[in-house]
Amino acid sequence: KTVIGVLLSLAKFRRILEIDYPARTARVQPGVRNLAISEAVADHGLYYAPDPSSQLACSIGGLANVGIAYRLNQVFHSGYRLRHAYGRLTEDYTTLNKRLERQLVELGEARRQVEASGRKLALFAERAPIAVLELDNEGRILRINHAAENLFGWPSNEVAEKNPSVKILIRPEFHAEFEQRWRELMTSRAPLAHLRVRNPRRDGLELVCEWNVTPLVNAEGEVVGVIAQGQDITRQMEADKLKKEFTSTLSHELRTPLTSII
Repeated sequence: KTVIGVLLSLAKFRRILEIDYPARTARVQPGVRNLAISEAVADHGLYYAPDPSSQLACSIGGLANVGIAYRLNQVFHSGYRLRHAYGRLTEDYTTLNKRLERQLVELGEARRQVEASGRKLALFAERAPIAVLELDNEGRILRINHAAENLFGWPSNEVAEKNPSVKILIRPEFHAEFEQRWRELMTSRAPLAHLRVRNPRRDGLELVCEWNVTPLVNAEGEVVGVIAQGQDITRQMEADKLKKEFTSTLSHELRTPLTSII
């Protein structure tokens, strides 16, 4: 254990500054010995004797020296403790700074990864062969990709500027049903798949599209957006209808001769 102390020496302060004989007082420096005062006043029949045995060895400031040294020792010891505490605080601050720097580096790397993933996702959505719509929680269209622009006739820059409701792609008589399904989607947060909807184009023509709708949910369980992916199946449905009609007609024609024979 390190001990901090102060040694205060006043031995060189040996001057007798003033003697007031009538008042029997003297003003001296702390290093003056008792015997020196007695010798200085001996011609006037006086002497200074607080303790006869201390005449030669003790100085006037002996006890004062001890007291001052003790106080100074306390002050320096307190200063040492403060310096030690400040050093510990500095070390803790440096450690905290290094930890924060590492966390900032990690956060920066994570942000770059998220931004890279976002760019990849945006590029994928933009070049996807099917229509992709980004919606907010209120069902407003925020962005559409090139395939959706071609499919429905709405320019992407106009959509981004006006943010129209997705109900522009739904026939008016089905708006109430859509609003009910949308509220259920926001509540359940569960994806919807293979939804077949008749969607009007901007020019008034009508398409049949199959949609997959996915709510985007954050770590707190809140819906922060919705991604809707739609594919035009109008021709497929027409082909299926013709196939069914042909099969039905062929079946009827095959059964008719048998019925006549029977």
